[in-house]
This record gives sequence, structure tokens and C-alpha cells, in this order.
Amino acid sequence: MVTGGIHIRFATSIYTLVYYGINMATTTIKISVKTKRLLDRMKMFKNESYEDVILDLIEDHLELNPEFKKELEKAAEEVKKGETLPLAKVLEEIEIGD
Repeated sequence: MVTGGIHIRFATSIYTLVYYGINMATTTIKISVKTKRLLDRMKMFKNESYEDVILDLIEDHLELNPEFKKELEKAAEEVKKGETLPLAKVLEEIEIGD
């Protein structure tokens, strides 16, 4: 479950920054009553947010997605080769850093 922080994945010299937790905008989505009931049943505890339930589902999907697994393997190889950017440089490029 993702609860905040930064996860950086480097792929083919282009980084992808998935950012959770800071300045998180919110939105409203429409779902059917049936879908809401399914989400309710998937909650691990009564006060768990729908966002956490949905993020768990997304993470499960990504773990099972063969293309995502290939990207992770490729990124791991790039890390081994030193083909990465320091976090400070990434934050500077996306204007989050100091």
C-alpha cells in the first residue's frame, strides 16, 4: 500500500517520477452502487479510505502486468550500470527541490 513518498524508476534514460502525498489534488468520480459495494467489501478495516483500496488494486495490477515487470527489470539493469540521476537532480529538474 502506498501511503506517501517518492518512487523513482529510470527507463531508457528517461525518468518517471510517481509522486504521492505532497500537494495531492483530489477529484470526484462516479461509480455505480454495485462498484461501491464491491469496494466496501474490499476494505481491510472499516475506516480505510477508498483511495487506499483503489491504490491496492492498482498495485496488484501492476505487479501482474508483464510489461511493467519488463520495465522494472530494465530499470534494475540501468541502476546496476549507473545510468541514473541523483534524487536532487531529478527534483531540481521538476522544480520541487530547494
